[in-house]
Amino acid sequence: MSSGFICYQIYWASSMDTAALLTLTLFLLIVYRVYCILSPKPTKQMMQCQGILGPYPKLLLGNLLDMKKITQNASKNHNFPVTHNLEPRFFPYFVQWKKAYGKSFVYWLGSEAVLYVQQPELLQEIASSGSLNWGRPAFLKNDRYPLFGNGLIMAEDQDWLHQRRIVGQALTAEKVKGLFATVMEASLPVVNKWSRRVMEGGQSGVEIEVDGDLENITTHVISKLLFGSSYEKGFVILAKLRALQQALFKSIRLVGVPGSRFISRVGNRKAWKLGKEVNVLIMEIINARLESNTTGLGDDLLGLLLKEVRHGKGLTMQDVVDECKTLLLAGQETTKLSLTWTLMLLALNPHWQQRVREEVKEITRGADPDVDMLSKMKIMTMVLNESMRLYPPVAYTVRQAKQDLHVGNLKIPKGMSVFINIVGMHEDPDTWARDDVYEFKPERFSNGESSKRNSGFMPFGFGGRVCIGEKMARMEQRAILSMIISKFTFSISPNYTHSPSFLLSIMPSNGMQLLFALVD
Repeated sequence: MSSGFICYQIYWASSMDTAALLTLTLFLLIVYRVYCILSPKPTKQMMQCQGILGPYPKLLLGNLLDMKKITQNASKNHNFPVTHNLEPRFFPYFVQWKKAYGKSFVYWLGSEAVLYVQQPELLQEIASSGSLNWGRPAFLKNDRYPLFGNGLIMAEDQDWLHQRRIVGQALTAEKVKGLFATVMEASLPVVNKWSRRVMEGGQSGVEIEVDGDLENITTHVISKLLFGSSYEKGFVILAKLRALQQALFKSIRLVGVPGSRFISRVGNRKAWKLGKEVNVLIMEIINARLESNTTGLGDDLLGLLLKEVRHGKGLTMQDVVDECKTLLLAGQETTKLSLTWTLMLLALNPHWQQRVREEVKEITRGADPDVDMLSKMKIMTMVLNESMRLYPPVAYTVRQAKQDLHVGNLKIPKGMSVFINIVGMHEDPDTWARDDVYEFKPERFSNGESSKRNSGFMPFGFGGRVCIGEKMARMEQRAILSMIISKFTFSISPNYTHSPSFLLSIMPSNGMQLLFALVD
């Protein structure tokens, strides 16, 4: 064998060793870089230095497995009694971690750090630190994209300001007053139907499952606001949104885990398919509107949104579709559920039911209410507030720091999310300074104080991103409840099973069955 051939072999082997070494080095550097990005250790150490502890996270998965295990143990070891204490039912891991680490701690959804907050004074600091300094976490937006897209709930920065301004034009105090006629238009057929059923059923009380009819009323109202004369199509769209909500929240979701956006999409094709079907239905309404209106686009909310698109003011047609989805679901569900739980609580507390009835009778003098009467119903407002304290329309909200922020004595790094547990806030004995937080006591709102004053009461959110539809929702609540309570007495049906469930909102798992009789 020639010496030249041997030298070539040595050179070739050396080159291969060098290439392999370089490849290995590059691979290790990439792995190290990814580890540095995904490792919870730096953030955990930074928060520990500020006295904020929390459960130890696993790489990539964070505390997701812990949350699953604690939830399984809680459901296995406890038969939940008929109680208004919802936190152990929905968030048993928070109950456990608060005992170990206090009311502020850090936990991890996958590789995403989340600061749990339950002190009203800290929430005040967050609320006053500027709405545009906080956004929605990307992992949350990705998880719920089929349901909300880039609608108002998920929009950021100037998009959020722009959308909020447009929606606000349809929800001014004067416009909300104008919607009262629509609420009455939707409520009267339901009240008349219930009256006929009760009269046909005799004096012993007739069982009615109220949540379905309440859904029809509130869907009618929000659909009229959105689509005007095309409101009936809102019922079809909302039915698909309901199916989408069920598919999305009952699927396996690795929220916060790197790559989970693609895993969830593959694993939950049904939700994404339903999302596309909803988009098509809304686009049919939009196209019909565009074809039939060469100059005007209507004076409903859809018309306002389409005018922004036509005049090139920053909205796309997909933005309009997302806004319709968001407002239809959020605007209908929160009002329906708050009324459902209020009827249940009044059925369980006939003394308060009678007090509200007497107030309505005194103010309306036995007639149907008008919009100006609603603001005079103080006892009803106390009852509704207490109902939303025990069963808030939304169980929690999440914000994400868009830059390094100082909130009170805490430094919150850019990218850290803050979880505000509304259920926990509403049930916190320290916040409410009472030992009866799980009981229905409307008198705690008798002078408008309680912990409204210190941000402990937040059924519609808090800060700059508080629900823009709050005035409309409160008007609907009072109008519908005054119609029902002036005509009927009601109690809990023996067929009702108290089993609140949590998807996006808190709802009765098996419907709300009540026994109705006519008022003497």
